[in-house]
Amino acid sequence: MPKGNAEVLPDQEIPVTALLAGVGTCNITPPVGTSLAGRPKTYPTYTIHDPLQAKAVYLEQNHTRAILISVDLLLLEHTECLPMRQAIAQTLNMPLHAVIICATHTHTGP
Repeated sequence: MPKGNAEVLPDQEIPVTALLAGVGTCNITPPVGTSLAGRPKTYPTYTIHDPLQAKAVYLEQNHTRAILISVDLLLLEHTECLPMRQAIAQTLNMPLHAVIICATHTHTGP
């Protein structure tokens, strides 16, 4: 069953050559007081100016699928990123190389 604003067209067959796409966002803003990354000194947040987000784009065509996820963080360590990619690949039944996660490299987030 689709989640969010996904729409399924009943009784219509989708051609195999069609490019299917889906997008999603998730608020990942930490609580006020969380330390900002990428600074010479530790600076805790005292307010939230803009929410931090994780955004995803899913693409599928001719039985080939890929997902690109971008998170508003300074960086992602390989040791953090690999288990996430593996879980997503397993959940979506796709190869690990088709799951890409990147950080926007913001200096105003954790």
